[in-house]
Amino acid sequence: MKRLTEENLNKVISETEWSPDDDAGGGHTLSTAGVMKFARELLLHFKSRKPEVLSEVSSRFGPESGFSPRFREDLELGLLIQAAAEKVAKQDYVYARKLLQKCDESGSKDGNPVQRVVYHFSQALQVKIDRELGISVPNDMAESHHQRKLPVDVKQAKHLLQPELIQSQQNHALRLENHMVPCQVALDSVGSAKKVHLIDFGIENGSVWTPLMQSFATREESNPLESLTITAVGGCREMLGMAGKWLSAFAATIDLPFSFKIVLSELKDIKDDVFEIQVDEAVVVCFRWRLLTLLAQPNQLTSVMEVIKKLNPCVVLVNEMEASLNSPVFLERFREALFLFSGMFDCVNTCIGQDIACRKMIEEEIHWAILNVVTAEGAERIHRYEKIGFWRGLFSRLGWVETELGSSALSQAELLLKRSSQFRFCTMKMDGKCLILGWKETPFHSVSAWKFQEE
Repeated sequence: MKRLTEENLNKVISETEWSPDDDAGGGHTLSTAGVMKFARELLLHFKSRKPEVLSEVSSRFGPESGFSPRFREDLELGLLIQAAAEKVAKQDYVYARKLLQKCDESGSKDGNPVQRVVYHFSQALQVKIDRELGISVPNDMAESHHQRKLPVDVKQAKHLLQPELIQSQQNHALRLENHMVPCQVALDSVGSAKKVHLIDFGIENGSVWTPLMQSFATREESNPLESLTITAVGGCREMLGMAGKWLSAFAATIDLPFSFKIVLSELKDIKDDVFEIQVDEAVVVCFRWRLLTLLAQPNQLTSVMEVIKKLNPCVVLVNEMEASLNSPVFLERFREALFLFSGMFDCVNTCIGQDIACRKMIEEEIHWAILNVVTAEGAERIHRYEKIGFWRGLFSRLGWVETELGSSALSQAELLLKRSSQFRFCTMKMDGKCLILGWKETPFHSVSAWKFQEE
């Protein structure tokens, strides 16, 4: 690696897109993900041990540099956490712990987005070190996301169904878009069908489908909807039941003929004969961040897709994370995860208030995802995100055909971005027929629609 020189440092700075730091009294700054990527570029110019990295940054980005003090502090944290990850990858645990101690001195789960990101990744790296050294890890730190016990799921369900939480989701731009786009695509796909059956793998509190239900309730009198059935699939009966009660109550308020069914099953074990589908029903299937859980078992993933094909849906909606976290190489997936979750903390910080229950729940989920990505291996690592290119290849081999999302769905998404000034940081771009949603320079989610090719 090249030693950092004034010339190549200036090159890195000049090639970086800066923005004014209005919150810190002026100066230049970057988004949270931008800080981490800039820190990565700087680290590439240092020798392997990098003992001079902090002093170099402190002098180069000091008060006279035109950069805000907050940016300098954030950059130092970005350098520390990534240098620590490099040492963990090389099994230099003594040096890694020294760097992580510095991270803990400035990182905070209640701080600004950079401080929060560093806090969670530092915690995860320490768990990884302890595990590899055979040191006992407290249960609340070592527990992987899929190992969480049922009471946590029930507690989460109750939080999800709180009216103030549902309302606060309307201030989270990407969650709102992830609700509206699938609803509009589903509406367009069923056309004038009088009976609709929606099968949802990952229904959460069910509020995602309220815009669709409202549209069905206001159909023209000449073509009223005779029935809407939602079948929720999952492993926690209590959580699915709470979502069903909420949706049933909502349907009653808008006088919509509605029924709710539960299929208690893990995704990998799903069978086509568990679904009570009528011959004259138009079927819509929705996967929301569920297929990724089977990436460690490709055969099971293929089997699930074959089951879905037997249901003969008019459309299959797929919403997945747009990131590459499936690498067997620890350092590669660490960096990808750092950039992805940095963008998420930045988004949450802008869109949701400090003490809102929705923020706490989202950040808790991010915590478990980070812990799983950093510390778990083999089948235990379920957060194995893949980008849309991977899903296209898989679905194509299975006989799926990607279909247009439709102009009405895209128009709905564009309108949402104009609802609030804080949504201006949302990004929405097309990748072929797929919609990619993100925050500033960081892509988050892909939304795509698929149909089976007729044989």
